[in-house]
Amino acid sequence: ENQTPVGVVHFLGGAFAGASPQLSYAALLEGFAKAGYLVITTPFDLTFNHLQCAKSVAMSLDRCLTALNTTPAPSQPSDDSISSSEVASNGYRSLPVYAVGHSNGSLLHLLIGSLEGIDGTRVPDVKASVLMSYNNKPVSEAVPGGLSPQVAPVLSQVKTLGDILKTQLSSSGLPTIDDIPKPTDSLSQAALPFIEQLDTTLSELAEGAVDFTPTPTESRALIQQHYRVPQTLLIEFEDDNTDESPEMLDVLNKNQVSGVVEYQKLPGVGHVTPLGADLTWEVKGAFSPLDAIGQAIKSDGLRRVDELTNNILMWMKRRV
Repeated sequence: ENQTPVGVVHFLGGAFAGASPQLSYAALLEGFAKAGYLVITTPFDLTFNHLQCAKSVAMSLDRCLTALNTTPAPSQPSDDSISSSEVASNGYRSLPVYAVGHSNGSLLHLLIGSLEGIDGTRVPDVKASVLMSYNNKPVSEAVPGGLSPQVAPVLSQVKTLGDILKTQLSSSGLPTIDDIPKPTDSLSQAALPFIEQLDTTLSELAEGAVDFTPTPTESRALIQQHYRVPQTLLIEFEDDNTDESPEMLDVLNKNQVSGVVEYQKLPGVGHVTPLGADLTWEVKGAFSPLDAIGQAIKSDGLRRVDELTNNILMWMKRRV
């Protein structure tokens, strides 16, 4: 608080979890903030159009950084930061920006880093990227049955019936789902955006979406040709059967201007390793074996996230 940040972390979460990153990735983001980084998270709607989503996120970040550049910076320098006088004279634009992503967020950061070469879209300069659990599978694997010609008509009928029912309930004066009070606990708050995004995803499938735009093959080709971030760290976790970081490592190594690319395989519990909302485990009545197991699981998860955060922070510090 009241200190000059050491840099800006722009975080993008995975599919569904990325809709409420401040909750789904609370422990990870708090770790960056405690280390002196200004953390910007961009929630995004899950869509089959990855390129359009990347453009939308890039524009949102640009607006945010522009607003920050007009905000008076703290005068007290923090450890390892650039000089407070430089921030005071140049605003937050003098701070290095680090892109950190998980899963689908890693793909979006790769596409954002390629946008200027793809169509000239101006994007904020990023000093380095940390990309965890990258994957970009086709719809046939990411959404079981997504390519089946029988799926779209069925989903379209379900969606139409749902819309009709919602209209009838609304005109009847009876309470609808929108009238239900919103939950206040962090777990339910994190789940709500997930549930809301299911409707968007089903709608796109009902409208006939058969694959992502661009397709995974096209995305890899665009990234190989246009990705421009100077330094990139790819992180894979143990027991993650969906990770495609080694494949992206090969893609980036073929890129002549992507700069330094590193790869790490870290201990973890698979694809969900970075997730770590600091949820309260309430003990009701006498302390039971179940309570002990629950608190142990929570403690172990937060410990893993803490170790991951420290690993990323050490890597970013060497990039200064």
